Amino acid sequence: ALVNSISDEVWFADTQKRFTLANPSAVRQFALHRGASAGGEQGDLRLAAEVPVEDLAASLEVLRPDGSPRPVEEAPPLRALQGEVLKDVEELIRTPATGELRYRQVSAAPVRDAGGAIIGSVSVVRDVTLRRRAEEELRRSEALHRTIAQQLPGGAVFLVDPELRYLVADG
Repeated sequence: ALVNSISDEVWFADTQKRFTLANPSAVRQFALHRGASAGGEQGDLRLAAEVPVEDLAASLEVLRPDGSPRPVEEAPPLRALQGEVLKDVEELIRTPATGELRYRQVSAAPVRDAGGAIIGSVSVVRDVTLRRRAEEELRRSEALHRTIAQQLPGGAVFLVDPELRYLVADG
């Protein structure tokens, strides 16, 4: 119930490089099908069919933050299966559910047994599209205000917030 209740995607890949568990957020974004547990419980995270990580990654349009294509072997779950711990890796992906390009932050880590052997990887994915769009809009707005202030002949521009603190003073 805990993993089912969060809006971030949670994925588990086994050592055979197959996604075997995914929470509802992951299932929705990638139009996957969930399996029914023996008791038919709603909280079952098992997928109806194991999904090869490399196949899913190869079927998607995934870009690095600079816009270049991300190779399949750089997929965070695969890197975690090799023992790497990743935190807040940014990627841009076209999700199958909507066909829209979405900015995502991925954290992934190996899952180890009591003896320290890797038995899988867990990945947590957060959609940061709205934040990235807001940041870009803020950058555009600031650049516009700066350009206007610099183009005023002999004038000055002062922008203040509701508490009358200067945000921009130029001219």
